[in-house]
Amino acid sequence: MYVKRNNVPVEEGVKLNPVHEVVYHKYFVDELYDRIIVKPLYWIASMLDSMVERLGIDRLVNSAGNTVVDGSSVVRLLQTGNIGFYVFCDGHRHYSDVGHYSNYE
Repeated sequence: MYVKRNNVPVEEGVKLNPVHEVVYHKYFVDELYDRIIVKPLYWIASMLDSMVERLGIDRLVNSAGNTVVDGSSVVRLLQTGNIGFYVFCDGHRHYSDVGHYSNYE
């Protein structure tokens, strides 16, 4: 009723004049934003991921884990499983503490 032509929006694939082409693609703002901002940020993020994350943070975390594993293998050698030995060591420590603190009275 209000439109004289039945095909107001241009059908896909129809060649437009240059002004209509620019307006149809919203002044190419999305494409420009993608090239100027998005792609460089993705590149920077991939560089940070490969350098900082993998070479820095991952090495730090893995070395902390390896330190715990290496330290526990040394401490494991000190554990004999003999309960009497543990009681003797613990009791001996308490008796020496009592004598040590009695000098401060």
